[in-house]
Amino acid sequence: MAGVSATMERKLPNGKMKIDLFYIDPSPQAMNERHVMADPTIIQAYDNSSNTLPNTKNNLDKAAKVKIQKYKDAATGWRARVQPLPYTTFGQTSRHTAKWLADIEAAAKNNAQYFPELDRKVSVVWRENISFSIARATAKAAFEASAHQQLLRSLVHDTLE
Repeated sequence: MAGVSATMERKLPNGKMKIDLFYIDPSPQAMNERHVMADPTIIQAYDNSSNTLPNTKNNLDKAAKVKIQKYKDAATGWRARVQPLPYTTFGQTSRHTAKWLADIEAAAKNNAQYFPELDRKVSVVWRENISFSIARATAKAAFEASAHQQLLRSLVHDTLE
């Protein structure tokens, strides 16, 4: 991760939860929070049973609050801050994610791991990576839903015969 060594999918002490990225903060916001627990969350961009447009900003902020609450106790124990990284299924990011990407890019520049004149923007690469992850997860879910639907149809067809 751009000049910062990170542990991926670290199990929390209770063994029930995992955090996706755990690393030493290159520029900590508070001295009692030397580590960062970053965890992406993908939320549905819209409610498919509704005809109204969603308030995406509020939905992303709510997802961030839920993530912070979920990991708050573990973060205190590890002297870490929780960094929520909410995205929608369409790739919209929250203000938390945008700030985190800017911080990561600055840390990479400061550690001579990123050269803006030569390299692609860190935020663009990250968004592409998360977009591909979203696409893979969506394709897998669609495939499973299709298989389930096929099974239901065959059961109904068999019952009608």
